[in-house]
Amino acid sequence: MRLKKILLMIILSLSLFVGMNVRAVGASTADTLVVHYHRYDDTIGDYSLWLWPMPLDANGTDYYFNSTDSYGSVATVNLSDTNLDGLDSIGIIVKKGDPWVKDISVNRYIDMTQPNGSGEVHVYLLQSEEFISYVSSDTGSCDRNVYNDPDECAQVIETKLLDTYFNDDLHIEFSTTVSVTSADVVVLKEGVPVTYTGFTSGTSGTLVLDDPVDVSKKYEIQVDLGTETVTNIIRVGSDYDSAIFQSAYNYDGELGAIYSLASTTFRLWAPVSSEVSLNLYDAGHTVATRADGDDTAVVHPMTYLEKGVWEVTIPGDQHGMYYTFNVVNSGSEVTDIQDPYSLSLGVNGLRSMVVDFAQINPVGWDTDSGIDGYTNPNDSIIYEIHIRDLTSQLSWGGPLEYAKTYMGFTVEGTSYTNTNTGITVSTGLDHLIELGITHVHLLPTYDQDNWNDETDMAFNWGYNPVNYNSPEGGYSTDPYDGSVRVTEYQEMVMALHDNGINVIQDVVYNHTGNGSGYSFNLVVPNYFYRLDSNGNFSNGTGVGNETASERYMVRKYIVDSVKMWATEYHIDGFRFDLMAVHDVTTMNLLSSELELIDPDIFVYGEPWGGGTIALAYNLQAGKNNITNMPSISAFNDQFRDAVKGSTFDASGSGYVTNSNGIYDIMKGIEGSVNWGWGLTSTQSVNYVSAHDNLTLYDKLKAANSASSYTEEIDYQARLANSIVMFSQGVPFLHAGVDFLRTKGGNHNSYDASDIVNQLNWVRKSIYVDSFEYYKGIIEIRKNFESFKMTSEADIEANLTFLYPPGTGMIGYNLTKNSEDILIYHNGGEEINNITLPSGAWSLISDRDFAGLDSLGTYSSTYPIEKAETLVFVRGNIGDVIPSPLHEVEVSLPEITNLFNSIYEGVTFNLTANTFIYEYTLDGTTFTTVSPASASVALEDLEPGVYNVQIKDIFDELSEVFVLTIKEQTVVTPTCSDDQTLVDNVCVDNIDPGPIYCSDEPNNPDCIEENLGDDNDDGNSTLIVVIIVGVVGLLSAGILFFKKIFI
Repeated sequence: MRLKKILLMIILSLSLFVGMNVRAVGASTADTLVVHYHRYDDTIGDYSLWLWPMPLDANGTDYYFNSTDSYGSVATVNLSDTNLDGLDSIGIIVKKGDPWVKDISVNRYIDMTQPNGSGEVHVYLLQSEEFISYVSSDTGSCDRNVYNDPDECAQVIETKLLDTYFNDDLHIEFSTTVSVTSADVVVLKEGVPVTYTGFTSGTSGTLVLDDPVDVSKKYEIQVDLGTETVTNIIRVGSDYDSAIFQSAYNYDGELGAIYSLASTTFRLWAPVSSEVSLNLYDAGHTVATRADGDDTAVVHPMTYLEKGVWEVTIPGDQHGMYYTFNVVNSGSEVTDIQDPYSLSLGVNGLRSMVVDFAQINPVGWDTDSGIDGYTNPNDSIIYEIHIRDLTSQLSWGGPLEYAKTYMGFTVEGTSYTNTNTGITVSTGLDHLIELGITHVHLLPTYDQDNWNDETDMAFNWGYNPVNYNSPEGGYSTDPYDGSVRVTEYQEMVMALHDNGINVIQDVVYNHTGNGSGYSFNLVVPNYFYRLDSNGNFSNGTGVGNETASERYMVRKYIVDSVKMWATEYHIDGFRFDLMAVHDVTTMNLLSSELELIDPDIFVYGEPWGGGTIALAYNLQAGKNNITNMPSISAFNDQFRDAVKGSTFDASGSGYVTNSNGIYDIMKGIEGSVNWGWGLTSTQSVNYVSAHDNLTLYDKLKAANSASSYTEEIDYQARLANSIVMFSQGVPFLHAGVDFLRTKGGNHNSYDASDIVNQLNWVRKSIYVDSFEYYKGIIEIRKNFESFKMTSEADIEANLTFLYPPGTGMIGYNLTKNSEDILIYHNGGEEINNITLPSGAWSLISDRDFAGLDSLGTYSSTYPIEKAETLVFVRGNIGDVIPSPLHEVEVSLPEITNLFNSIYEGVTFNLTANTFIYEYTLDGTTFTTVSPASASVALEDLEPGVYNVQIKDIFDELSEVFVLTIKEQTVVTPTCSDDQTLVDNVCVDNIDPGPIYCSDEPNNPDCIEENLGDDNDDGNSTLIVVIIVGVVGLLSAGILFFKKIFI
C-alpha cells in the first residue's frame, strides 16, 4: 500500500514537471497564459504587461503581475471572455510609466498554439532580452550553438553589465546583474579615468562626473563584476530628438563597406550599442539553402570610432565577400543584421555583399550617361512600367531566360504577329522605342519583399522595402550571386540610354516592409521610425510604419541612397512614394544634391500619405508645401479626376464622359499655375492613370456601364490622354494605356498574377490604331515648344482660351516661339462645329489620326465629333480644301408597321424608324415625301400585293415590306314585304302610329288628339313612377346613414 502511494506521488510530480517545463499537446486550445518575468534589479513592481490580439488589433489591455515564483514575478491571465481567447498569437510588451518605458524596444509575440495538458501556455521573459522561452530549464535537445530554440532552451541568467548611458542631466546611469561598489566602477574619458560622485553600491546607480561632460568625446565605463571586468561605451541617452543626442551622434562620414583593393573598412552607425562585431562569410546563403553555402562566419570585433560609429578594417581584396553585423543593445545581443548601406546581397537579401563596382561594371559603362536636355521637366514624357510586365507574356518573343528580368529590357528586335489579322507589332524594348517616350518610370527595383523567394518570385509591385541600396535579386538571372544583379541592372540602364530613353526609379523611403525587423531598427531601435504616444509605430503610410525623415541620420541615409543610385547606376530621376510622409527639408536637400550630380535628374512624388502622418502638417512634403519645394514635382490628382472622374468611384464621370468640370480642365491645361499647385507648370505631373487603381480603359468601362469594348470608350481614352499631352506640365502615361490596357477590373493588382499585370502584346495587335494615335500625339508634343512652357508669365502670354460655343467645348491658341497652334477638345455629348480663326489651318490630329503630317488644310469652320481632340497649325491659304461633313453613324431605314394587310378603301399609314423621304410600291417608281415625315398615309390603293420600300435622308433603301390590299365584296340582300333595304341591310318596317293634326295640320290624314281620360292615365302613371323612384332613393339613403352612424 505504501509503495502504491509512493508511485502515485512520483507520477503526480512528473506530470506537474511536464506541465510546467514542456509545451504539451494535451489541450487543443489555451485558456490560461502564465508570464514569468525576471529582473536583475528591484524595480519589478514598477512593471506591467500590455497584451493585444494578433493579427494587429488596437484593443490592447493592461495586465499585472499577481504572484511570484523562484524565477521571478508571475502574471496569470485567464483568457476566457477576453479578446485574447482562442488566438494563435498574442502581442506582448513589458512596460512601466506613462508614457511607457519598454523593457526592450521591439514588440514580441507569444505562440499560443501549444498549451500544456492543463490548457496553459507558460512564457519566460528576462530583463533586456528579446528572446522568449517556453520552458523553465533546458531540455536535452537544447543546443544554443545551433539554434536558441524557445521550446528547448531556457533563459540564461548571466553576470553582465546591462546598460549605461548619459541621462538628460548628463549624469551616467548604469545597471548590472550583480551588486557592485564604487570601487568596482571606473569612468574613462578618451581612455583617461575621471572622477565622479553619487554612487556607493548596488545593481544600478547614477554617477555624477566632477568635470563638465563633453558629448563629442568618447566616454567608457569599466565595471568589475567579480568574474570579469567589462568595458562599455557610455551612450548619450535614448531621447533621439534631444539636442544632446544629436550633438553627440549626428555623423557626416561614409558608412557601409568602404572598398579598396588593399582593404575594406566596415562602418556601422550604432550609437546605442555597447558592442558591435562583423561576421564575414564566403557565401551569401546557408548550406541549407544551397549546398555551396557557408554556415561558419569569421567574427571580427569592431571598435568605436566617433559619433556612434563603429568600424573594423579587413585587409585584402574583399570584393564578393558577404557579411552581417552583431550588436549588443542594453545587454541584449542581436546577430546577423544586414548592413543598412548594403550595395548588394546574397539570395533573399539575408547577407550583405562587399562590392567593387569597377570589377563588375559592364563593358561600355564608363561612357554611359543619361540623355541630356531635360533640365526643363516639361520636355519629359514618362511611361510607368514594372520590370516583369514588359516581358512576362510569351508573345513578347524574347529569350525565355530573360523574361521578367532586367535583361529583358536589353533585347531588341522582338515583335508579335497576330495570325488572325496578319498584323505585326513591336514588343518589349522596341515598343518603348517606337512609342517615342523619353523616360521609363520603373516600379520599385530595390531589394524588397523578404517573404518573396528570389529563386521563384511571385508577382508584386514591390512597395515593401528591405534593402534600399541593392537591386532586387529576383529580377536577375542569378539571385545567389550578388554581383549579377548589379551588372544586369546596369546593362538594362545602358540599353535604355543607348536608345534615347532615360530611367526613373520608384523609391519608397516612407516605410519599410518589416518595421521591427528592419536592419536599421535592429541596430538603433525605433530611431528610423516615428512612434505614437504608446511607443508603437505610427502609421501615416497605411502599411504599418512610417520613417522619421526629419531625423538627421534618416535624412542622411535617404540622401546618401539616392546619390548612390544616381552615381553608380546612372539613374535619371526619382519618384517618391507617399512623399507627404517625408519632410520638406529632406526633399529639398536631396533634390539639390542630385542637381549637383546631374542637373537633368527629375524628382517628383505623390503629395499625400496613406493615413494620419505623425509629422506636423506644415512640415510635410505634401500639396500644402509644393510651392516650398520649387525643384520638385507632384502627381496632380485634381487634374486627373477632373479629366476621367473620381479615381475612387469606378462609375464616377469626368470631363471625357459627361463634359463636367470644364474650368478645372482649363486650369490643368495651364499647368495648374493658377490652381495653387506650384510656382511653375513643371511642378504638375499630369496623368489620368497609373499602376494604382483601375486602368484608364477599365475605369471608362465602368463609367459608361459597358461590359466590353466600345468605340466610344476608345475615343474617350484618347481624349483623356490628348488633354494630358497637350497641357502645360509633365505628361505621365501608364504602360499599355496606348493599347487600352486592362486588368480585368482589378483596382489593386499589387500581388495579382503576371496574367493580370503583364503587357498584352496580342491586345496591342488588336488595338494598334490606338497605339498609332498615341505615337502621333507624343510626336506632336515633342515637336512644339508651346506645350512646354514653365512660368506663369510665359503661359499667360502665349496661351489664349477661345471659348467655342457648345456643351463640353474647350479651345485654346498656343503661340510660343512664333508657333501658332489651335487645340479643341470636345467632352460633350453632342457633335459640334467650330469656327476657325481667320486664315488657313492645317489639321494634324483628330480622334483617329495624329502626327506631324497634315490631314488637310481648312478655313472658316470644321466639324468636331464627340470625344475628340483637334490640333491645327497655321497653314497655307493655297492648300485650303472644303471642310468635311460630320461623321454620322448610319443605320438602314426600316418600315415599322405591325400589320401588313387591309381591305381596299381603308387608308394605310406607313411608319418607319426614320423620316421617309421617298417610297415605292413596286420597287421602281419612287414618290417623294415633302416634307419628309416618319409617317405617310397611303390612300385609294387597289386590291393586290405591294412591295413597299422607303428611302431616308442618306438615300438608303429599306428592305421590302409586303403589303396586301384585300378586295371588298358587296352582296345585296332580298327583303320581305314587311322589310325595307337601308344601306344594303333589310330593316323591319315600323307602324308610325296616328298623325295628329296638332303636329301636322296640313296633312289630310291627320286626326284630332284625345284630351280625355287617356291623357289623365298617362299623367297618373308618370306620377306613380316618380313617387316610386323617390321612395327608392330615400330607402337607399336611410340604409347608408345606418351603416355610417349606427
